[in-house]
Amino acid sequence: MENNELIKVFIGQVKKVQTKYGEMTKIAFGTKDVSTIQKHANDQGWSNWNLKESKSGTFYLELDTWQPKENPQSNHKKEENDLPF
Repeated sequence: MENNELIKVFIGQVKKVQTKYGEMTKIAFGTKDVSTIQKHANDQGWSNWNLKESKSGTFYLELDTWQPKENPQSNHKKEENDLPF
C-alpha cells in the first residue's frame, strides 16, 4: 500500500452455476483484469486475491493487501554458542 492508504481493487466476474454434476464457480477475466493482476504482483511474482460473497449473495474477487509485520527479533542472528539454557 502506498502512503498508508487503504485501497480496494476488484477484478473479474464471478458466478456460481448449477450443473448436472453439482455447483461450479466460474470466474472470467478481461484484458484489463490480467494487467491489474500483473500490476499487483509481489516480489515473488504472485498476486493474491480473496473470493468474497456480498450481502446480496453475489461473488467477487478483491485484492488481498495483507502484509506480514516485520519482527525485529527474527532479524537478530543467533550466535553459534548462544544456548537456551
